[in-house]
Amino acid sequence: MRSVHCKAGQSGAALVVGLMLLLILTVFAVSGMSTATLELVLAGNTQFSENAFQAAESAIEAEFLQGPATPDTDRENEFEFEAHTDATTVVSFERTTFPPDGYSLTQFSADHYLITATGTSGKNARSVNQQGFLVVIPSSSTE
Repeated sequence: MRSVHCKAGQSGAALVVGLMLLLILTVFAVSGMSTATLELVLAGNTQFSENAFQAAESAIEAEFLQGPATPDTDRENEFEFEAHTDATTVVSFERTTFPPDGYSLTQFSADHYLITATGTSGKNARSVNQQGFLVVIPSSSTE
């Protein structure tokens, strides 16, 4: 058997430097993986928030197609969309307004309504959107 002897002045510094570089590269790799995982979670949460917002907006559009609620009773609806995304809406009568004094167009008034839509999606993402609209009606006031 042959034994290996170190030449004078060599003390294994290359091995220590190599191991230190491997350790530093490993720390960078683990840090990069953690950052990538965090960014993936953030992107997913953003997508869930966007889905909730879009569900609420779609529900508002569907309520526009149904028209106004009755002035004395709120109308409530539920909508289901894809991938655990849904929305609930409440259409409520707010008030009736008449033209201000001095206007000649007194034969009409406006009923004001408010749609409140709450969209929900995965990971408890939630969006509450409101949209008002009015319906012009013949006025019952006599001026």
